Amino acid sequence: DAFTFNGGVTHTAGSTTLFSTINTSADPVNFAATTIAGNSSILSTGGNITLAAVNSNVAGSFNFTLTAGAGTIALNGIIGGAAGATRLATFTASSTPAIAIANNLAATTVSLTSGGTLTGAGLIDATTLTTSSVGGTSLSSRNSNGATTTYTGTNTTSGALNLTSTATTLILNGVNNSTST
Repeated sequence: DAFTFNGGVTHTAGSTTLFSTINTSADPVNFAATTIAGNSSILSTGGNITLAAVNSNVAGSFNFTLTAGAGTIALNGIIGGAAGATRLATFTASSTPAIAIANNLAATTVSLTSGGTLTGAGLIDATTLTTSSVGGTSLSSRNSNGATTTYTGTNTTSGALNLTSTATTLILNGVNNSTST
């Protein structure tokens, strides 16, 4: 099912369960605790997307996609549960200006694309981590399900690439065309 909210949607007084596509017409989306009960997506077409904690109701089973267009994406809570206990199968986020990850994020596959900056304060726990950023990337990663994390990234123009990993093996694929010092 798909739902369209002209004027945006906010639900911060309780938890939200998603098993659908949420669309807005360039308006914001704000959710407190969110449970992913099936493959789901939020498309704001230019509105900011702000989420607190996001968990899968069956660990490793569901995909979650965020597309903000000209809006920013702010992930303010733990994504995928403490120590990845309710991790997502695939987590994809795309924003033209910026993606900010305030806490840990756990998914088997993580793909992050930003036309601006891509920053993370917590650890990204993923087997495959793919990023693309024009304004710079600063992330930390680990892989609690195995010894190897494969990082594929494209970092272009004026931003720096800073990647810290606690994986036993870190495979780096990609391009860093950074012009910062």
